[in-house]
Amino acid sequence: MTTRQVKPPILLGFGPGIGFLKALPVAISVVVLSLCSGSIYSYAQSGEKVREFQGDFVTEDGCPVVCNSIRTALDLDPFGVPIDGRIYINYKNVSDKQIDAVKFRIRFVDETGADLGTFQAADGALVAPGTDHDQKWKREPINQKVTGMKVRVLQVKCPDGSMWQSSKMTEMTPSAQAAPGAEGQQTPAPAQ
Repeated sequence: MTTRQVKPPILLGFGPGIGFLKALPVAISVVVLSLCSGSIYSYAQSGEKVREFQGDFVTEDGCPVVCNSIRTALDLDPFGVPIDGRIYINYKNVSDKQIDAVKFRIRFVDETGADLGTFQAADGALVAPGTDHDQKWKREPINQKVTGMKVRVLQVKCPDGSMWQSSKMTEMTPSAQAAPGAEGQQTPAPAQ
């Protein structure tokens, strides 16, 4: 009877004579080195760079919404220049009606108060009387001279169809000048 010697199988393509357990540290090293190479763009070495500041709420008589807190977090590049901004607002319905939409005007400013970018941001949440609501928005690009932010409520809409509008709405659209309620007044619900 002849004995035949059986060669061990080739494991994971490492070739004869290299076992799986011997090749595992080499495979792990290759994966780690490829992940740590310069081909992956990341600020992981320096930590995330963020500049934060509080915003100012511009009040108006009769407005059914007040802002409790306004905060902006600017994500910065490695040179300290803003890439984008995340705006966080907590507001309260101070009216006796439920509201279902609020439109804000958000203005970024420099240290002198000069306008460095203005936009409108809406929130379509149902907010009961006397309750708070949180909302956030992201905006990009951001002027590198931004040091502050001013927020004003432009419009508030109720489920019954009534609407409050800021007096600043007249500055934005000529048609708003003739519209009822354009001077910060409550517009009655349309007749059914």
